[in-house]
Amino acid sequence: MRWAHQQLEGSGGSWSNPFSGTAGTQGNMVYNDEKVRIGFSGEGVHDIWSNDFTLDVAPASAKVTVEKTQDTRFKPPENVIKITVRDPATGKESVYFLHNIDSIESIKINTPNAKNVTDLTRSVNVGKFTYRKPADLKKLKAVKPTPRHRLSN
Repeated sequence: MRWAHQQLEGSGGSWSNPFSGTAGTQGNMVYNDEKVRIGFSGEGVHDIWSNDFTLDVAPASAKVTVEKTQDTRFKPPENVIKITVRDPATGKESVYFLHNIDSIESIKINTPNAKNVTDLTRSVNVGKFTYRKPADLKKLKAVKPTPRHRLSN
């Protein structure tokens, strides 16, 4: 969580996003790929246009609520699935709006504690969150250190 927090704090008071989102026009992060997999960061509003969405929630203390509602930021209001994640241990919260709900094929939430997920839509698959190394680390090859040369006096 410290890493995510540091990524969000950024410099100059604005927050950056470690999950490859694009800054939106309303202080939000936008994701619009066919498959989107992001993690709970504890900050901000996230708008997702995706057919296949996975949310990784690392904190065991986090409470997740999934509900159908209307996004009143749009005129006229738009039907969305709203996922709210609150971590009472840290006081952090993130909100995820899933748009184009008729096109969504899969919603999955991975968490250490499935009992902390309240799915009022009955459309979410809940899985077990496990820590894993980023795929890019597996691709890196060990680099042999270069020999140190002693400078002569």
